[in-house]
Amino acid sequence: MGLLLLTALVMEMPPKLVSESEVQAIAASFARALWGETQPAGYRLCEDVHGQPAAYLCEELLQNGARVLIAVGARADLPPILFYHPPDTTRARDADPVTKIVIHTLGQHDVRQIALVYYSPFDIWSEYEAGQERIMVSLRTLEVCEPAKVRNAEPLACNSELVPVFAQQKATLLSGAVIGGQAGHRWISSVPDWDWHYGCAPTAAANVLAYWDLKGYDLLIDSILRNMPDRFEKDLDSVPNISHQLAIAMNTDTVHSGNTATESIPLGIQAVCSDPVWGNCYNFTSYLTWRGKELVKNEVDSGRPGVLVVIGHPEYGNHALTYCGWGPPSSDWIMVHDEWAGTPRDRVIYYDFGGRVAVVPVVPSEPVPEQPEPSDSVSTFPNPVRKVLNIAGRHGPGIAEVYDSAGRWVMRCAVTESGQINVSGLSAGAYVLRLDWRDSAPATGRFVVTSQNHGR
Repeated sequence: MGLLLLTALVMEMPPKLVSESEVQAIAASFARALWGETQPAGYRLCEDVHGQPAAYLCEELLQNGARVLIAVGARADLPPILFYHPPDTTRARDADPVTKIVIHTLGQHDVRQIALVYYSPFDIWSEYEAGQERIMVSLRTLEVCEPAKVRNAEPLACNSELVPVFAQQKATLLSGAVIGGQAGHRWISSVPDWDWHYGCAPTAAANVLAYWDLKGYDLLIDSILRNMPDRFEKDLDSVPNISHQLAIAMNTDTVHSGNTATESIPLGIQAVCSDPVWGNCYNFTSYLTWRGKELVKNEVDSGRPGVLVVIGHPEYGNHALTYCGWGPPSSDWIMVHDEWAGTPRDRVIYYDFGGRVAVVPVVPSEPVPEQPEPSDSVSTFPNPVRKVLNIAGRHGPGIAEVYDSAGRWVMRCAVTESGQINVSGLSAGAYVLRLDWRDSAPATGRFVVTSQNHGR
């Protein structure tokens, strides 16, 4: 049985601390082995939620002027390298915007930082005080909260059986070597990085589908109506329509929180990739597993990025990212893209950082031959239409489903024996039609309702 990671109870005896000299040596050794000669550029201590040492954020300056940020575990019960940013992705968000938020929130200019709180590779909080008031600001999202909301959470910790493994890894790094050797990694190139839209899960999945769009599956990114204007795609915000399609298929809360049920992520990916209603006819496979470190390695080795879901802070929820590599030092560390503006997009994290992690692979296959092409599969007339739409060459009985230009379901009705559909209840605009027949595969068509239907 694999090692399980548990939420730690408050320990009676504090874990052994790693000395500051060892921390600096580990960071320098790791950076030097991967990127050549470096110079230390400072380090800062992060506490855990109970105020105990958790991680050191160490900066190393490379010879080409780039900086790398390396988070080194401050205790023996944590891995020696918690996460790092590859060169030129630089640091987490600069402190200046955080300070401005603190000054604005507290209404005072005389503020001081009193702590950095590490909860996971994605949850680092900066605590400030001014007079008798204290607040915390997320370095990832710039969210402001009461310190008690972070301090009252249970600290995350790895299973005690991993402690000897961490000790061996630390000894290897202190000897000047890299765990697994310098070649112990694989990163997938050309995986896009999109800014957040609609929710983290649709955005992370859109990164993956955009990658496959570049690899020849060329109907995954554009609108379901490729040759028609789509206000969700380019006219307003330059958001590729795939993000919106995924949000609909995943039942993402796009109005309030951006949250998506973890179990809905693979179902939404498959719906968008494999259903001609969305303009795609590819038979993609996607599924969910909760213990997937080896699965991530195997998927990356096969050239397939996917979605990683981290179940993190109990007060501030969970997060979905795109995984696109592993190591270095080894496959215990994985590379992820994070679309939040406050964090570098590329980050290599220790997989078993203490929280639950779900892996959602995305596996493409060849287009299904019997599925209709995403261009018009059936002809409709009249087009544009006012009241009654005719299906050329087809007769009922059948079921019709109608979707608007944003991919939203708007109507379901029966097709008459003569192959007609009553669309008089639809507003003016462009629509996609999916037809399900008893004796043949589903087909798609397109039609436009004229503005004369307004005022009916």
